[in-house]
Amino acid sequence: MDDTFDLILLLIGVNNQYQGLPLIDFEKDFKGLLDTAISYSGNNKNHVSYCPFLIMAKYLVV
Repeated sequence: MDDTFDLILLLIGVNNQYQGLPLIDFEKDFKGLLDTAISYSGNNKNHVSYCPFLIMAKYLVV
């Protein structure tokens, strides 16, 4: 089985928000998941995408 993929989507963060976890946890977890996703793409970061609305979460938190 090939261990590299042509497209990887990260759809994360909603559970963190729902559980009331701090944004700093999301940022730390996201970095680790992004690094893992890039490695699964054969280190081609152009094959990795993520749901961008959560990146703006720090501007939306009241």
